[in-house]
Amino acid sequence: MSKTIRPLKGRLLLTGEVQLLSPAIIGCGENERADIDLLLDNEGKPFIPATSFVGVLRSYLTAQVLDREGVSKKDTADDLKRFWGFPPKEQISESEPERQSNLRCANLHMKAAEQPVTAVRDGIAIENKTGIVKTGAKYEYEIVERDTVFQLTMEAEYEDDNEKFVKQMMKTIRDELEKGNVQVGAKTNNGMGQLKLTAAKIYDYDFSAKDSVVAWLSNEKNVPELADNIKAFPLTTQDAVLEADFDLANALIIRAYEGEHSDATHIESNGKKIIPGSSLKGALRSRAERILNTISGGEEKYTSAILNNLFGFVSEESKEARKGRLKVAEKKLPAFVAQVQRRIKIDRFTGGTIEGGLFDSMPLFNHFKNEETIDLNKKVVQLKVTVKNCREHEGGLLVLLLKDLWTGDLAIGGEKNIGRGVFRGLAAKLTIGPEVINLTQSLEISDADQEKLQGYVDALNNYTPGGKKDE
Repeated sequence: MSKTIRPLKGRLLLTGEVQLLSPAIIGCGENERADIDLLLDNEGKPFIPATSFVGVLRSYLTAQVLDREGVSKKDTADDLKRFWGFPPKEQISESEPERQSNLRCANLHMKAAEQPVTAVRDGIAIENKTGIVKTGAKYEYEIVERDTVFQLTMEAEYEDDNEKFVKQMMKTIRDELEKGNVQVGAKTNNGMGQLKLTAAKIYDYDFSAKDSVVAWLSNEKNVPELADNIKAFPLTTQDAVLEADFDLANALIIRAYEGEHSDATHIESNGKKIIPGSSLKGALRSRAERILNTISGGEEKYTSAILNNLFGFVSEESKEARKGRLKVAEKKLPAFVAQVQRRIKIDRFTGGTIEGGLFDSMPLFNHFKNEETIDLNKKVVQLKVTVKNCREHEGGLLVLLLKDLWTGDLAIGGEKNIGRGVFRGLAAKLTIGPEVINLTQSLEISDADQEKLQGYVDALNNYTPGGKKDE
């Protein structure tokens, strides 16, 4: 069996800085500092291993590049395999039994002078039927905080027959990183690990020119950048993206059990109050289950088919698991005022105070410090939900979830029984594939948009589980 030897024509070098837009969990498999410890380099700083970073890029881009309209699936699949590399069991032909990837990437480390900001967060599991924490379901995980910056160095070699494809792939990688469309680490569906590339440059070392060869061997960057006429692949998606603005009706608390002045304070990330993705996603899942049970009359097959596809599941009995397709973003909150609230526990049988039941919490309230005239734009709470490859009936469920959030029927966070975590809708933008529907506070929308929204809800009502679409 002979292998085809292709002469190397040149290399591309992509450099830049990767900034975390949300905290990241890059676990090392140890549990010395928390139940999930961060992976650290020899200087004790968190870093992003190249294996994880490239693996995420491959998973994210392969399907979208392959699913473009007007291209040969077979030829594109072969080009992708050559770019990412493939083992003998995936050989393209006898002359190409295996191949090393065109792409090379170094581990993403922090700058030497910078010091990392890390923290430990609590994780819990909620019993859907009771709404309380499952026994023994509390755990801790270590995070590297948002705004941490890592150095990116990535190169790709190209030959005569794949030069255009490799250059387009590198442009696509750069564009998707610059848009913040890539996430790394654990709990990405909860908004963790979102990246954004800045100060990016792609240098083109054309080995047909002697100066480029010398520059590559000398590790110099005095070569032209990749030409502007090389365009990224036009990626198409059927994702649903819901971006909505809300006003906090009264108060909000999502607990972090480490407050100095109270038993429970609102959770922070790098000094900023936030709505963590886990809290929003948990509230959406619980309400989605209620909606689906209502529509189906409690039919478990109907409810579980949609919930498992959207939110994922882990079955301890069958040892099966599936990652969900619904993602939420972790969002920073406005500078709301936190105030200590003294509370007591009541014995429900006697109606009297439980001895030792005095406690306090520190929720955020919908006003600012020392400010008589409030700019309402500064009080906006923004939420974002994405459903990958959204189907029509799933769009209907997203519409119903938005309705409950918009009208204040679905609360987020703790102390909901005393009115915390209620929001009022101000504006929303729902994008499903090529369709965009905008909502304002008055809810005045065109007849065409009303018909579209109703069509999604009707699809949910008429949905029947089973078949290929649920695999």
